[in-house]
Amino acid sequence: MSDVHQAVQNLRKNEYVTIQEPDWSEYFFPSYSILNLQHGTENQVVFRKLLWSDENGGFATYSIKYDATLKESLDLRRFPLDHQLCRIRLTAERTIDEFQFVVVKGQDNKGIGQICAMWHLDDSSRSTVYVRHCDRYLPFASQRSCVNAVFHLERKGEYYFHGKLLMVFLVNILSLCVFAISLEDVSGRLRHLSRCFLAVLAYRYVIDGTLPRKEYLTGADAYIVFACSFQVLLVIETVLFHKFLTIFLKDPVLVDRYVGLSLLLAWCSVNCLLRWLWQHDTGRSNREIWEAIYQKGREPYAPINRCSDCGEMWLSKQCEHSSKKKQCINWPDCFGENTGDTGATESIATIYNTPFQSIPAIVEPQVFPRPPPHLKELAETRK
Repeated sequence: MSDVHQAVQNLRKNEYVTIQEPDWSEYFFPSYSILNLQHGTENQVVFRKLLWSDENGGFATYSIKYDATLKESLDLRRFPLDHQLCRIRLTAERTIDEFQFVVVKGQDNKGIGQICAMWHLDDSSRSTVYVRHCDRYLPFASQRSCVNAVFHLERKGEYYFHGKLLMVFLVNILSLCVFAISLEDVSGRLRHLSRCFLAVLAYRYVIDGTLPRKEYLTGADAYIVFACSFQVLLVIETVLFHKFLTIFLKDPVLVDRYVGLSLLLAWCSVNCLLRWLWQHDTGRSNREIWEAIYQKGREPYAPINRCSDCGEMWLSKQCEHSSKKKQCINWPDCFGENTGDTGATESIATIYNTPFQSIPAIVEPQVFPRPPPHLKELAETRK
């Protein structure tokens, strides 16, 4: 365009205008840590690129690709129909006056490119990358900027229902064949029930082998305990009929058959009810499920404190949202507080909101910076 005659020109390689990469060792790069990193990173790949530069400064991108294992706490009470929050938690290693995280607009709700076949990403909530605002009433020198990437995952429970729990259900159906064995053959009945009991119990160890150890029973554990209790009920029925009831009943065989039919109908009915409850999640909506998970896991997306004495609500500080000791923001006009003592009355309740609520508690995503207009034009075309 600089040619006044508009003639076609052939330029050599060294005649093109290019951006020379600077000496990266002379420039600042963010220092941060991954809080839930398990054993360090492997195959770390770093990308640095200068996008544009002029006499006033420039803009560079700094990208890192990690191959790492992250730690996450799981709530397995509703396994195998559980919902989990999987997080990547980063914290700056410099104070907020030197370094703060900012989410780029358009990158705050991306999904996961590849996911295990046993899980799927919840389509209604997708994922959330957020940065909390700095605490106003704390000195900057004691604060660090943090960013959390939260993925809402839901387990596909069909494998456990069809491959494990259905087998437990069928083994208990098989155990009801004990009523086809004569009442006089007590050893034969007990032998059959003991084998069925061990088969049901074995499935608990099969399922527990795929899960971390917990101090509570999962939903699958509770079902297997219920199935084992049903087996014990059959053993008790066999012993009672043989030792006591055969003396008082005119036709103990017929009564025994009716008892077996009643137990079969009861077992099938209870299982149909449990299956319906698990599928419909006792009537809770998807939003209510995630709200309960955020509250139980204390996810600090937007924790709001509420004082029951004065009714005031305010955004909880990052450093105190999980603390047992809290004080009303209107203190000393309001004496509402949580002392943290066992049995003491608590006046401050913390509500952990989710991305479903539109609460301005996080830093708004920013647009990726664009180069100045004058860098897009040749010098000769500027006026």
